Amino acid sequence: MFGARKILGLAFEDGAVQVAELRDGRPLPEVTRAARFVPPADAGIGEPARMAAALREFLDREAFTARRAVIGLPASWLMSREYSIPPAAGEALVGILRLRAERAFSSPPSELSVDFADRVDAEGARPVLIVASLRSRLSQVLAAAEGAGLKVLSVTASALAPAADGVLPDSPLVLLRGTPEGWECALFSRRQPRLLKSLAAGTVAEQVRRLLALQPNDAWWSGPEAVWTIDWDGAGTGPADLARRLDLPEASAVDAAAALGVQGIDRAAGFGTAVALARAGLSQADPPVDFLHTHLTPRVKTGSTRTIAWAAILCATALLAVLAFVLDWRAEARQVAESRRWLEEMKDDIAAAERLIDRTASARGWYDRRPPFLEALREVTLTFPERGTVWATSVGIKENMEGSVIGMAADERSVLDVLDRLKGSEAMTDLQFRYLREAQAGGRDVAFSLNYTYTGTE
Repeated sequence: MFGARKILGLAFEDGAVQVAELRDGRPLPEVTRAARFVPPADAGIGEPARMAAALREFLDREAFTARRAVIGLPASWLMSREYSIPPAAGEALVGILRLRAERAFSSPPSELSVDFADRVDAEGARPVLIVASLRSRLSQVLAAAEGAGLKVLSVTASALAPAADGVLPDSPLVLLRGTPEGWECALFSRRQPRLLKSLAAGTVAEQVRRLLALQPNDAWWSGPEAVWTIDWDGAGTGPADLARRLDLPEASAVDAAAALGVQGIDRAAGFGTAVALARAGLSQADPPVDFLHTHLTPRVKTGSTRTIAWAAILCATALLAVLAFVLDWRAEARQVAESRRWLEEMKDDIAAAERLIDRTASARGWYDRRPPFLEALREVTLTFPERGTVWATSVGIKENMEGSVIGMAADERSVLDVLDRLKGSEAMTDLQFRYLREAQAGGRDVAFSLNYTYTGTE
């Protein structure tokens, strides 16, 4: 019970929707419920928002719990053309059919959603059925279904639904579907549809006979071998009688709904088309044509698809951002660990460098911060000879760097040598002798005094 897959089949008609719910089961899927939805007069297909609200209420009231759906459209809403195409496949086939579709219908291609029914394993020239739906009508159907909370898996032609699950035989057959307005006729050969028509109310056998008479006899069609009916009330003509009218054996008449292979089909009398649609969705079989995922025109983007796409983009962006943050954090952690290891290895060298810096800072005060007059005294000292022939008895210097020297010398020549050296110094200017005389009467020593201004050196 829990986790069982369920799916809805919705066969749209003029003024009603045939709804059937199918549950995956063993050995066969089971019809759980079926009902006909008749929207209010002001909530038809032309008012998708109102129809969505009414459809949601109907599904809840009738206890339908599935939220995935396959939708079928009546033949009266569709346009179809059959073409015989040359051998082609892949993009070449799509290109040929796209050109045929642009010329086949009176409406502009931009207003149509077009798909084709073709056996992918077929080879050689063959007939291909092209079916088109107005985009406006398709949008209304999707808006009504999605507004009722349903996820639409595919949209196909209701009369082609029995062919989606591979229950049809390879032999040519006529499939007749009963509708409130009349009948729909589809011709199949090798399980491939080659004709789709909405028949007017009246004698169905005569109309089908006229359609068969117009079919060319070729390798794909040599006349029907069976007649299948679905949702058939017959209007006084039973399937067996219909087979006889088409010159077919009575045994060739088959109830398509019974051939679908589902349990509880007796509970879905008159809802065979909806059951066939749900059966195709439950088996994940591709319908012969799908206007939601057509091969010839861009896919119809639903709101849920856009939401999922944006959610996926945002999740991917967030994941990349988190991944980039983690990688950056790990890289920085490795760098910090490497720096700590390097500091540990350099610990002794750093301590030695710090001791050297302290010593250098202590000695630098003798050079960087010593007063300027020491330089003046040094300059004067360097002019005196190393041998003691001249000596100073008094040295003075003012704040304006004007200085004086009073001294003694063994002879005048020694004093003049000192004076010449002072004059040769670029740091000394304004040299003036105050006096040069004998220190004592009759002695050899001389006394001298001179002034100078210290200007410094570059």
